[in-house]
Amino acid sequence: IIANYPDAITSLGKVTTEKDSLAQNAYIFIGHANLQQHQADKARMAFQNASLINADTRLKEEALYNYALATYESKAPFGETIKAFDRFINEYPNSTHLNSIYELMVNVFLTDKNYLGAVEAIVGQGNVFEILLLESILIQVEAVNVSCFQEIAEATSHAVWYQALFVNCVILSQGCKAVAHAAAQDITLF
Repeated sequence: IIANYPDAITSLGKVTTEKDSLAQNAYIFIGHANLQQHQADKARMAFQNASLINADTRLKEEALYNYALATYESKAPFGETIKAFDRFINEYPNSTHLNSIYELMVNVFLTDKNYLGAVEAIVGQGNVFEILLLESILIQVEAVNVSCFQEIAEATSHAVWYQALFVNCVILSQGCKAVAHAAAQDITLF
């Protein structure tokens, strides 16, 4: 089967005049067709349009998830990507996609060297398995400056928890990664 994405996009665009589930589905398919054509910005707009229609809550969640992913993939400005992730987290706090969103959010913060944001995103998950992500932050911090965790500890309400991370960071910077991992396993969130 040879896909004709431009014709599909044109045809589906004709049913997006109403704010109903048909339009919501059409926008989602338009978004996916645009992704197949490596047009993440157009996909992002289609998914956003679908996420703003309240006809089908399941489709709205899928649309918002895909909007957040497309925003991330399109290399949209930092603030727009984080806003898309925050919107998804706030609207769907029990979604099966939540861990994926948090992991991408951490990547955005790490790329921007915003370690406080990365740690806060991990804490937002409230899952112990995120220790692996914390270790990746510790590795990033090792290359930059271990004192950033001290600043994080002082700037947040989870000071004891961040102090433990800071200690792990210091251990890590001394090359004792196995000890840091073992210590991290004993940390209990909240």
